[in-house]
Amino acid sequence: MRSVKASRSQKRVEDAGCIVVTGASSGIGEATLRLFAAKGFKAIGIARRGQKLITITDQLKRSGLAAYWYECDLSDKTATTRVSEQILVEHGCPQAVVFNAGVSANKNFSENNSSDRLDEMTLNYLSPTWMLDVFLPQAQKRRSGHFLAIGSLAACTSFPGNATYAASKAALAALWQSIEHEYAHAGISFSTVLPGLIETEMTEKLSAWIPKRSAQSVADLIYKTFEKPGMAKTNGVENQAILTMTRLFPETTQNIITSLQSFIVPKRKKS
Repeated sequence: MRSVKASRSQKRVEDAGCIVVTGASSGIGEATLRLFAAKGFKAIGIARRGQKLITITDQLKRSGLAAYWYECDLSDKTATTRVSEQILVEHGCPQAVVFNAGVSANKNFSENNSSDRLDEMTLNYLSPTWMLDVFLPQAQKRRSGHFLAIGSLAACTSFPGNATYAASKAALAALWQSIEHEYAHAGISFSTVLPGLIETEMTEKLSAWIPKRSAQSVADLIYKTFEKPGMAKTNGVENQAILTMTRLFPETTQNIITSLQSFIVPKRKKS
């Protein structure tokens, strides 16, 4: 059983607009954590790499901002449930949870083994459900809360070369659409943000003709979505065009992607 660590200064406080961000030690998660802290929220970061997260929250605290860290491997069900329950005890029910933690093997299906597939489905899809098991009942009692899932354009416009990652994000998007209906009258919001190719550690070994957007641009979109909930929000003209084409002309869009995949599909850089 893996342990969950938290900073010693974290004591029980009343819910004062706390925002939980998973995968907060780098990339989109770090940018999002910093943004919510700068906006005056109590920013709570969860990540597997505790030391990086401690450094980030210490920087925020030195700037007079409210930031807290929890080290946890979110692919572990027991640890994920425990850290969620610990946050409830120490901070109350979050005003919002940003489910950002994710993993991609960046492999063709033929190269992908069962371990890769299990890793992607566990962290990208199952882990958010474990946290929802803890937070949703409390949000329902309070009749407020916002759950934002960071998906991917691959969930609706599947690009060749990343099949099981696309499947895991599609599962997450379908879940969010379903539970939005289920909790339609509970005062709870559900949103999905679908970034395209972003400049993060997960994509640093990929090259593509399509430009990589910054993690900060996604964090800005997440904050706008927090203020105005909605499904399938994306950033960048090229990503918006792809999403719109997929909705209006799904078969045509897939044919175009297949024909032009050598130009538009991200490829692993040669080492």
